Amino acid sequence: MDDSSLAHSIEESTDKVFKSMFAMEVNSNGFERKSELQAGNEVLSIIGIRGEWKGSFMLVCDPDSACRLVSTMLGTEISELNNEVLDGIGELANIMMGNLKDVLEEGNKDVAITPPTVIHGDNMIVRARAKQEWLVVPFTTHNSNFEVRIAIKD
Repeated sequence: MDDSSLAHSIEESTDKVFKSMFAMEVNSNGFERKSELQAGNEVLSIIGIRGEWKGSFMLVCDPDSACRLVSTMLGTEISELNNEVLDGIGELANIMMGNLKDVLEEGNKDVAITPPTVIHGDNMIVRARAKQEWLVVPFTTHNSNFEVRIAIKD
């Protein structure tokens, strides 16, 4: 799958999740390839991809956006990063990757995903497997910014 097709699939599956879960529009701002990602003060939910596709999926956002997204998910106001927010971001990433998994399985490909791992920290460097690059798709909503980052190889 080429970058443009993969980015389009990410945009469509993300849009589907946000419309159905949040009744919210998301806007994508194109995509880019990066070999190494510098993370500032961010929340990352990482999901492993295995089977005929191999790699990693990440949902990445700043702590304020994480709180707003999970507040919308739960229908309650959360203004401070806590375990509930980290769990919510992990669940959101799992739902988003589950929708994208359907696309990756087209053509009878066998794809499995791992449970999400959620990390919050500052000054992190994230690298994909040997010589893989990340496809980075940034999104905005009316109150949040986030990125989907994926590095896969078939």
